[in-house]
Amino acid sequence: MAGIVRAFPLTPLQEGMLYHGLRSPGSSLYHGQLRADLEGPLDVEAFRAAWAGAIRRHEALRTFFAWERRERPLQVVRDEVELPLRVLDWRGVETAEAERRWAALVEDDSNRPLDLTQAPLMRVYLVRFTDERHRLLWGVHHAVADGWSAELVVDEILEELEAARGGTKPAIQPAPSYAEFVGWLESRDREAARAWWTARLAGLPGPTPLPTPARSGEDASRVSDERVLDEAETRTLKDVAGGLRVTLATLTAAAWAIVLARHTRTRDVVFGVTNSERPAEIRGVDRAVGLYLNTLPARVRLDDAEAMAAWLERLQLELSEARQHGSPGLSDLKRWADVQGADLFTSLIAFENYPDSLGGAASSGALRMTSVAVDVPTELPLALLVYPGRTLTLELVRDPVRVTSAEARALLAEVADVMRAFEEARQVGDLTRATTDPVPEGWTRGTELPSPPADVVDRILEHVRDRADTPALRGPQGSVGWGEFGRWTAGLAQRLAEATPPGAVVGILADRSPAAVAAMVATLRACRTYVPLDAHAPAGRLAVLLEGVDAVWVRRGAEDRLPSSHPLVLSLADLPDSQAVESGAEMPTPAAGIDAPRPEAPAYVVYTSGSTGTPKGVVVTRANLAWSTAARFAHYDSPPEVFLLLSPMHVDSSVAGIYWTLAAGGTLVLPPYRAEQDAASLGRLVDEAGVTHTLLVPSLHGALLDSVAPDRLASLRSVIVAGEACPEEVVRRHGTVLPGVTLHNEYGPSEATVWATVDDLTAEPAGPVTIGRPVPGARVAVVDESLRPVPVGVTGELVIAGPGVATGYRGRQDLTDERFVAVEGLGRAYRTGDRARWRADGRLEFLGRADDQFKIRGHRVEAGEIEEALRRHPAVDEAVVGLIHGGGQPALAAWLTMAGARVAPEALKTFLAGTLPAHMVPAHYAILDSMPRTPAGKLDRRAVQARGPGPTAPRATSGSASRTRPESATERTLAAVWSDVLGLEEVG
Repeated sequence: MAGIVRAFPLTPLQEGMLYHGLRSPGSSLYHGQLRADLEGPLDVEAFRAAWAGAIRRHEALRTFFAWERRERPLQVVRDEVELPLRVLDWRGVETAEAERRWAALVEDDSNRPLDLTQAPLMRVYLVRFTDERHRLLWGVHHAVADGWSAELVVDEILEELEAARGGTKPAIQPAPSYAEFVGWLESRDREAARAWWTARLAGLPGPTPLPTPARSGEDASRVSDERVLDEAETRTLKDVAGGLRVTLATLTAAAWAIVLARHTRTRDVVFGVTNSERPAEIRGVDRAVGLYLNTLPARVRLDDAEAMAAWLERLQLELSEARQHGSPGLSDLKRWADVQGADLFTSLIAFENYPDSLGGAASSGALRMTSVAVDVPTELPLALLVYPGRTLTLELVRDPVRVTSAEARALLAEVADVMRAFEEARQVGDLTRATTDPVPEGWTRGTELPSPPADVVDRILEHVRDRADTPALRGPQGSVGWGEFGRWTAGLAQRLAEATPPGAVVGILADRSPAAVAAMVATLRACRTYVPLDAHAPAGRLAVLLEGVDAVWVRRGAEDRLPSSHPLVLSLADLPDSQAVESGAEMPTPAAGIDAPRPEAPAYVVYTSGSTGTPKGVVVTRANLAWSTAARFAHYDSPPEVFLLLSPMHVDSSVAGIYWTLAAGGTLVLPPYRAEQDAASLGRLVDEAGVTHTLLVPSLHGALLDSVAPDRLASLRSVIVAGEACPEEVVRRHGTVLPGVTLHNEYGPSEATVWATVDDLTAEPAGPVTIGRPVPGARVAVVDESLRPVPVGVTGELVIAGPGVATGYRGRQDLTDERFVAVEGLGRAYRTGDRARWRADGRLEFLGRADDQFKIRGHRVEAGEIEEALRRHPAVDEAVVGLIHGGGQPALAAWLTMAGARVAPEALKTFLAGTLPAHMVPAHYAILDSMPRTPAGKLDRRAVQARGPGPTAPRATSGSASRTRPESATERTLAAVWSDVLGLEEVG
């Protein structure tokens, strides 16, 4: 064909880039840039001629890609191309305006993708600021030039300019064709590579998560942060590497492995390592332009007992062997690793060795190049680039949605700290269990309570006479005064004492209502233990929760909600029964059949979802409840006068509002069932009732802020968010709509009596939302898998100790022993299973779960309980349950294999509704032919959940966009190669 020099196949890395480009036709994901200042006299025509010479020398700068109607895509080299140079003259433009224009030019070039079918795949801009001050911007597709190539080209440009200035010709040697590199790759022993990588990746559990909290959102353009180690620090690190007989590159990779191990609490990590592939067999390859790179997985196992020097030497050997077998593409590697539905790694490290001659010609001539910056694009959310020299520069290229600037800076500092620590470390565990920057003891302990807390019933009864005519409860049917409330609960307590033995366990089956609150307080007055039950739970679940219950309070007329086999029924009226109130008016304390309350006695049992398929009951003592309530008085500046209770009665967060309000002598406002689904009605209720305090999930608070006029919320003084992660946007919106209202973020499981840490978001309105510091009396720590404290900034498991830690799980000593353990420095503590880390300011950052537990609209849900319920269906063989985040709100999804004929999702939902509450019934279902498994034969949950949320919804890959044209034959070929890597296959 006229104008064509040669055509040859793509490298595996180029194929991957082409595939991503075809899947995302509007994306500029692989658009690289080089930017530099040019100081001194510059001849524009000589500059143009120098670039033309570079294009003639390097075939890669005359290359385009062809794939339509071809079995295999090709890269095609033209004999001539037009130089895409644009000269912009901004002389005379004010400095501020010129800088604004420059930033816009860089942004425009970065976001405007190059046409892969047109050569050259590059754009050049020369901007004239003054006669002797210019800027160069070179945008080039990464598939035809790596970082070495970019700096090599500008070095040649400078050499040509210097020669032209002196009237001579530069002695620049010709460069080999990129086709030689492709041939070299294809000549390597593929079978040897397959055998080595299959053994190396055997049993890989999947990609190592990012060392940052899991966040969802649209894929964003990459940004970067850097940390420069000065000459003295760099010399020290080189000496450390030499003393350990490894390279500086190995030392950096080892540091990254340790950082990942710390944050992800694993000793088997995997990340990408980008290697320069410039084989010595190709003559002049160091002078060639092209994509001479390969990114390979580095699987690093860390044994805390292994000697540090031996581990580093082994790591260096393994990295070297990986390069020797480094010709495969990621699709092959992923298949050999038997990892399905997920990428092999989420982060990479690249040691950027650029030509030593960079800038050499410029430094000896009149034209000087300064402020050289090369952007190497990556599709991964996190890449650590290492630039050696007299100083060592560490740069983190990141997706700003997944990794914040503060997190990036902290990670860079940690990498540098680990590299310095290698000199003193004797074993691997000296760094994986690092004690540098220990957590100050004051951070782990809340302030002490002034005195032992009083029993909540005693505190409540103090207000019965003093506030007799003030409303204690306000429900849809009317209000109950404090005096009436005291007599009502006394009468109910007497009835309970007469009907049940001391220490009895009593269920309460009632909606959010004055009757339910009265039953709770009455049960405590009778020194019995109550179990709050969801009045709308299916009969099958109620039957499980009522096992071992001696009696049950039931709202009058709702007895048919109970299963056929049930305990003694005690009826409750919606409002006080006048006869019961009068009969209990003079009831003595303690009354007949009622012992004096003991602090260690159980106050209530609240049930949470169970990982084994059965809900588990958390036993909370009267002392736990007394502490939790007293801690609220100690932490908050003002107690609630009017509290709007939005938590369902069977959810543990209701405890906070009920007992804090009643112990303060306030009014508890009880909206009807599902009132929280109508934000506008809640706004009217806040206004009419004069609500001062409330606790709600952040998503509901966001809806209130968006739907209710601020004047309707004018009575509010304090808002507490809890039950799910609080987005920064809700905090910002709160500050705008309710600037005079405090906003607090509480964290705490049922096992810690509702709360353990709290943060005042009013004082910290910007930045990532944290769960704050320990509440008064509580003690917390972040520990590794050996229950030892981890340093500031390192991810671990959050454990809680102190007077709020519950007794354990009712009738489940095995689970109690597993989760309630002794922790050095804390004593008896609860292992939350939540991942967290200390920030430098002493606040705790919540980083998600370490298991398969979820939070749905404030409810704690174990995947295992739903999976077990699904497996009870005769048609279901295997089941995996997880979360998807479509539409901004998390939803439950189930992936299933069927033993026989497939069952429609609606039939599965109906089946589950007979045994599970509504919030535990998955909304989405995907039927699989088989479940992915690890090489060890275990179910690969991560691979299952990567297969998409439903039968018609494949997973979108990072940076993908909707297809705008029919898929070509070559795209289908590439899709077959890459579908395993990207997890794009549809489910169904």
